[in-house]
Amino acid sequence: MAILLQRYLFLATPRTASNSLFYMLRELGGRDIGDHHDIPVSAPAGTRIVAVVRNHFDWFVSSWIKTTWRSPHRSLQTMPFSAWLERIHEPRSPLAEFTFPGYVTLNGGGYLYEPLWERCDALLRYEELAEELRLLLDQPSISLPRYNTTPHKRDYRCYYDGPLRREIEGRYHDELQELGYSFDNGRPWETRDDCKPLTGGGLFDASNQRRRGLREYHNWPNRHNNPA
Repeated sequence: MAILLQRYLFLATPRTASNSLFYMLRELGGRDIGDHHDIPVSAPAGTRIVAVVRNHFDWFVSSWIKTTWRSPHRSLQTMPFSAWLERIHEPRSPLAEFTFPGYVTLNGGGYLYEPLWERCDALLRYEELAEELRLLLDQPSISLPRYNTTPHKRDYRCYYDGPLRREIEGRYHDELQELGYSFDNGRPWETRDDCKPLTGGGLFDASNQRRRGLREYHNWPNRHNNPA
């Protein structure tokens, strides 16, 4: 999915507050183009394509939770983060479910967001999203609602030991440098209520009304592998 606002076409990069971004852009008059997480084949003439990126260490934790939470495969539902992170980088890994290869490249040349580098005119950082949007759209202020937050998530840093941290630092060294990311400068963790009803995301339409006929989220079977 993409949203057209002013002369910008915003892409819905997974795990980068895309739901919060899109609900806010609609309030400003943005128009939906395409379906959920589809990327339009072409942009209207004269538009600039924009996407959001996120600190790699943080992005992988959210992806692990969402994948093991929503996957129908029992062997994947209870996979520890360290095993998932190792195997997801295997060629044609079946564990890459819900990572959306049109936005990310897990087996490429060290650039997680390689498809976005190739296509986008601007990349905004999730950690500074409200301020970067304010400047891009020339707005006096921007307020982003919180939709579709990842349940059960803790501070992303507590999921990594030394070898796992070095794995990401080595694999994505150049991109981390170019985006100004390091292990410690992801968005500070905010306490969340895991019992609070979900809003936003694939179960909800553009008006944030629950869709019918879609598989509901279930209790997370991998909770025992989550840090306390």
